[in-house]
Amino acid sequence: QAHLVRLYQFDKALHDGQIPPRWAGGLLAGRGYPVFIFAYPLPYFIAEIFHFAGFSLAVAIKLTFISAYLVSLVGMYFFALNLWRSRLSGFIAAILWSWAPPIFEKIFIAGTLGEVVAFAFIPFTFLALYKLINQPNVKHVIYLTLSLTAWVLSHLLNPFIFAPLLILFSLNQLFISKRKKIGFQLLLFSGFLTLGLTAWFIIPAALEIKFTHFNDFVKHNYANDFVSLSRLLYSKWGTDAPGWGNNPVSQQVGVAQWLAVGLALLFYCRRILPFLSSFALSIFLMLSISKPIWDLPTPLQSISTPWRFLSLAVFSAAVSAGYLI
Repeated sequence: QAHLVRLYQFDKALHDGQIPPRWAGGLLAGRGYPVFIFAYPLPYFIAEIFHFAGFSLAVAIKLTFISAYLVSLVGMYFFALNLWRSRLSGFIAAILWSWAPPIFEKIFIAGTLGEVVAFAFIPFTFLALYKLINQPNVKHVIYLTLSLTAWVLSHLLNPFIFAPLLILFSLNQLFISKRKKIGFQLLLFSGFLTLGLTAWFIIPAALEIKFTHFNDFVKHNYANDFVSLSRLLYSKWGTDAPGWGNNPVSQQVGVAQWLAVGLALLFYCRRILPFLSSFALSIFLMLSISKPIWDLPTPLQSISTPWRFLSLAVFSAAVSAGYLI
């Protein structure tokens, strides 16, 4: 419902000549609110394409969810196919990624448009990263820059959640690459290009955030949102927010995902290390024993809810499953 209201305001702002939209004039009982300074812009631009094609605003949002889900599935297939050199690996990884319980929770329960659209660009970013380091050229710089830019504009916090895996995977690939120096240089160049292409969104949000209650409302939420290991192993499908109501939403990683990680540990090799390490780190950061880490004054507190690391866990598990084939 909130996304429908925002899309209506986004559409109105575009028709009023705001490119990109910043001000939602119809919010707060007509007094207006600069919600689009902070809200992820790309999902609404994608929904606008469907709306301009003739679909209603509600249908446009649904089509955005569906498109992002399907693109994410295809992206994971090609990433695992290239990484593990097997079509079956790509198929298995895509299934475990797209059928993971946290993915369905984001779509059908939470309805987090930004995160679901971000999921579409995660595997393509890792695919571009893999190709750039192992086959450094201008085409792959462009590919990685565009993927990263789309990911950041879809959900700014999501790339930060995946930062450990991005770093570990990059180091792992640089270690085995025959063209380390040029690969590293082009990787940095792509990062700077991404910062340039996303500056129109990141800089205003960073400068204006101090005028909101974001820090008061978000930065201390994590203390009450840690997940027990038993719920990560298995928890029933529910519709209430965790800690509210009698039917809390499922926070399980997924039985198949746990099994994949367990088998990957048995058949361990160096290439799988980034994914197993990231899986372990994501589980740790969702447990209450990690609270001393969260208490430190770092950007980690901006993530707000520790169980957002479920997306990193299921992605790492899916790629690990592809490795087993």
